[in-house]
Amino acid sequence: MLKIRMSSPRLQAQTPRPGFRVAIIGGAYTGAIAAKLLVEGGFRDIEEVTVFGPRKQLGCGLAYDVKNIHVRLNVAAHRMRAIPGSPTALLGWLHTSATLTVDPDAVTPDGIFCPP
Repeated sequence: MLKIRMSSPRLQAQTPRPGFRVAIIGGAYTGAIAAKLLVEGGFRDIEEVTVFGPRKQLGCGLAYDVKNIHVRLNVAAHRMRAIPGSPTALLGWLHTSATLTVDPDAVTPDGIFCPP
């Protein structure tokens, strides 16, 4: 079982009183993104976010815990969103990282279909 606890440094500097603690049950993609957005958002009353999940790595649910390099996500990178206000974050990361150099087959006429 995975248990990760995150605290927002901005929050600790802003509020001396203890705030709310948030528990996220499920450490797959959605749980990981929800925790990231809560912590980075610096919500005033949230002091701590704890994620509970059955896997060893945060963000790896059934869809992203695949060892076969030929398996690809079924949505093109330009259509995937995780960070509000940055709709092309994944696509940008794929271009700036070595991911597309290592996996040129991810680029198709319909878009980039990266491995999980």
